[in-house]
Amino acid sequence: MKKIFNILCIAVVFVTMLIVPTYVNAEDKVPDSITLTTNEVFKGYIGDNLNFGTKTMNDGTYVYCLDYNKKTTINTVAKNPKEMDAGMVYLMENGFPNKKFTGNDRVDYYITQVAVYWYLDETTGSKNLPDGFTTTDKDSINARSTIKSLVDGAVAAKNKGEVNPSITLSTDNSELSMNNDSTYFVSNTINVNSTDKYTASLDGAPEGSYIADLNGNKKDTFDANEGFKVYVPVDKENGQDASFTVNVKLSSVTYKVYSFTPDDSREQPLVTPVLYPVQKDASNSMALSFKYPTVPVPDTRVNNIIFYIIGALLTISGVVLTAHYAKNK
Repeated sequence: MKKIFNILCIAVVFVTMLIVPTYVNAEDKVPDSITLTTNEVFKGYIGDNLNFGTKTMNDGTYVYCLDYNKKTTINTVAKNPKEMDAGMVYLMENGFPNKKFTGNDRVDYYITQVAVYWYLDETTGSKNLPDGFTTTDKDSINARSTIKSLVDGAVAAKNKGEVNPSITLSTDNSELSMNNDSTYFVSNTINVNSTDKYTASLDGAPEGSYIADLNGNKKDTFDANEGFKVYVPVDKENGQDASFTVNVKLSSVTYKVYSFTPDDSREQPLVTPVLYPVQKDASNSMALSFKYPTVPVPDTRVNNIIFYIIGALLTISGVVLTAHYAKNK
């Protein structure tokens, strides 16, 4: 049986540029290496055959090992940062210390490390967890369901992959219509298909124009896939037809996590829970227009003909009346 010292798999990372909380600024760079220290043994909470340990340093940052069967990395440097897949990003983003499960750091750390093992076994064919661990081994803290939920989320994230932001616009009619009280030109619903929240703005619209939700409330920030309408005030003095553009934009932030490997290939590779944000933008636009109602203009040629006919009839009536009067006289 291996000595406990040789099967320890969690170490603590100390890098001055990485601090808790583990979200970092976009401009921060992934370090070339991480320095690991000694760790502390503790017995696991599920079954009797999976024991490992952890140790925290001044910054409180934990790292998680990726191969239980290798020698514990202690008092050494791990190098060669390698980007991990979307499933591991999910585990680090939704695991300890970025998320808490019980309020007990020791237990929350254990849950996250076991989820890493379980995820790797399920997706890579590795053998980190002993037989029975995921099913029948005693679970003294009732943590198995929480761990399984994390693993399921990670597998789904891996299958989905990294999502690139996108936003599209559509409408039944891009020409605005005057409302009932003739105060605004109002667009049809602008339908939006987006991967995240977005902002909307107008370019070249008349003064006083605004964007509103489908209930008529003015706003410029919308939830993903939420539609909107555009309102343009009716300028009775100007009365000029016009066209303009509605613009939409979203900024989506995704995260990356990295593993590090010691020079000694017999030692365990590790992943840090530091989330490196990557911002990606998407935008789109749509041309809208409005036209003032056409007011009928009298046709002078037709009117002249009508007046001519009326005049002729009056003349004829006068002649007839005159002749009738002379005859009777």
